[in-house]
Amino acid sequence: MSAAKAPAHFVLGSVQLGAQYGKLRKFSFPSHDEAVALMRRAAALGVREFDTARNYGEAELRLGDAFDPAHNPLPPGSRIVTKLHPLQHMAADASETMARAAVEESIGASCRALRTKHLPIVMLHLVYLRHAWNGAAWRRLLEFRDAGIIGEIGISAVTPQEAIAFLDDPDIKHMQVPINILDRRWTVLSAAERFARRSDVTVHARSIFLQGVLLQKEPSGWPPRCAAAPALIDWLATLTREFGLGGVAQLAVSYLRGLGWLDGLVSGVENEHQLVENLRLFEEPPLDARQMAHIEATRPAFDDWLLDPGKW
Repeated sequence: MSAAKAPAHFVLGSVQLGAQYGKLRKFSFPSHDEAVALMRRAAALGVREFDTARNYGEAELRLGDAFDPAHNPLPPGSRIVTKLHPLQHMAADASETMARAAVEESIGASCRALRTKHLPIVMLHLVYLRHAWNGAAWRRLLEFRDAGIIGEIGISAVTPQEAIAFLDDPDIKHMQVPINILDRRWTVLSAAERFARRSDVTVHARSIFLQGVLLQKEPSGWPPRCAAAPALIDWLATLTREFGLGGVAQLAVSYLRGLGWLDGLVSGVENEHQLVENLRLFEEPPLDARQMAHIEATRPAFDDWLLDPGKW
């Protein structure tokens, strides 16, 4: 039996530090200097993992400037997780040569932006790339890994089903998955038991606040078609009160940390105040077994489209 994981830690997401971001509302987009200063402040406060991607606008470049190895290197034990360009511009019938070249271009651009010759983790931003072009892109990634340019390979899953399916692949060592306190799909799929059998896979959660929707106290702040919004808002508020927590943000984080199979929770921030507030959420203990069971038993019903911002 694998050893129990420590409660999930904070991972700084960089998408909104590199590009205009947000479905219902646009997050405040910082200047280059503001973003660099915020990343450095995060490291100074103990953040040791940073999540980025080739197509997050200027995010990789800003991380590279923040942690220039020659002048301001990352603290020991830190690592940056990035993602291969999704390569949507490539035709489905592109040749193997073209597919390999596209992967090489993406990896090279990430290395240049991040000012490194080694990428600790590279994930597929879209899992279709695993089999696209007769597996040519995937084979090139494996070659980069075997050459030591990439440390580990992973996937960024869109659905629980995608993540579970890739657990059968021994080359996958890292996953990013969408999950939050509303999401019962992972429990239905027995995710805890499945991931326990792959203890060598690091799992990061994203969308932990559902792009901030969970923190909205009025239905007007939720997606327009969400008829269940009033019931969900009331449920979150009731749980927060019953558990004696400081707010819905604390509830959302403590719930995910109570699941036991997540290693990190990815969250973006717009300024230092948000950074400090997010880090404080990780100072509180995870929810206990009784509280977790109560959540699973009382979660209101709603349509699953709410869990996918792409469908809003």
